[in-house]
Amino acid sequence: MKIGLHAAMLERRFPNPVDALAQAAALGADLYEIDLGIGAGPWAERRDAFQKRIPALRETVERTGVELSSLCLGTLWQTSLASPDPDERRRGVEVVRDVCSLAPQLGVTALLLPVGQPEGAETARARENLAESLRACLGSAQDAGVVLALENVCQPFLKTAEGLLEVVTAVNSPACGVYYDLGNSSFVGTDPVAALLVLAPPPVRGDAKDAVSVRRERPPLPSVPITGDFYVWQRRTTVTLGSGEVDLGACAEVLNDLEYTAGVVIEVPGLPERAEAGCRDNLAAARRIFGPALSR
Repeated sequence: MKIGLHAAMLERRFPNPVDALAQAAALGADLYEIDLGIGAGPWAERRDAFQKRIPALRETVERTGVELSSLCLGTLWQTSLASPDPDERRRGVEVVRDVCSLAPQLGVTALLLPVGQPEGAETARARENLAESLRACLGSAQDAGVVLALENVCQPFLKTAEGLLEVVTAVNSPACGVYYDLGNSSFVGTDPVAALLVLAPPPVRGDAKDAVSVRRERPPLPSVPITGDFYVWQRRTTVTLGSGEVDLGACAEVLNDLEYTAGVVIEVPGLPERAEAGCRDNLAAARRIFGPALSR
């Protein structure tokens, strides 16, 4: 089973994704997930800047052998696909379509879609809005050969496996699936093992994080407007895999039973100055936790 690193593990220290990708390879990661994240300035400018880096990213992949597992569209926090505002949804659809066109250039076959909790939208309507937006992206996804993978990012309207499945079922396409974060469940009080069984067959991709309870002030929000409930993060904090309260070993057993083979991407952000050490610790822990179950 391949083990990888999410951009949040390295790009706080190495902001250029080319440098971060090279570091991930040097640290022994099999996979790497780039985040086209929250940012200032028009999306078109940020998209074009990323496209200019694609040749260097492709060269780094070829030289190091590290695989790009997926592209995370963190920028969707700024343009929710479930928003009650049709213009915001339209902008989000444009972002997804744009990234669909970039993905084949990097050999990427899955897009991670985080969708923020819309203000002023009742749960059922928010899910309907999201399904409608995803259907508008299907043509681009199918043309690019990618799957639109909806992640459980601790938002109230999508915090359960059943909620995720409701949207994916409404979209009704093999180009739309679930990206399940095993640790995010702990932030909203759900059981990741039970969720995996509800989602069976297995998710398109999977993240791993561990967490413990913590008391702290509300985390600072990004400097740009966002759509979503970020305050869910104030009650818990991520820790090295295997040292927290998430039963990742049980998750590994279920993933093995479901014949999941797409790899596990670690998302345990830390202080920039400890980026490399944090990656080494988590890679070693992930191989201890997931290796035995997922190698059978």
